Amino acid sequence: MPVYVYKCLDCGNDFERLRGISSSDSELACPSCGKEGTAKRKLTTFSAMSKMGGVSRPASSYNSSNGGGCCGGSCGCAD
Repeated sequence: MPVYVYKCLDCGNDFERLRGISSSDSELACPSCGKEGTAKRKLTTFSAMSKMGGVSRPASSYNSSNGGGCCGGSCGCAD
């Protein structure tokens, strides 16, 4: 299940919830002010970690000069 980030439009509180995809936009009470239905899902990015040679590092730190796709640089196999 993905973690979604929400913002309460009433009090401005940002909070996270682990929810199924089908319920990601259903009404949700703000944990700060308690108001029901004032929270809206925010657009967010995610971070990916990759392990190569026994060392973990962000996937974006691999050589991507050869373009995208596996062995094109973005997956790190051309490193």
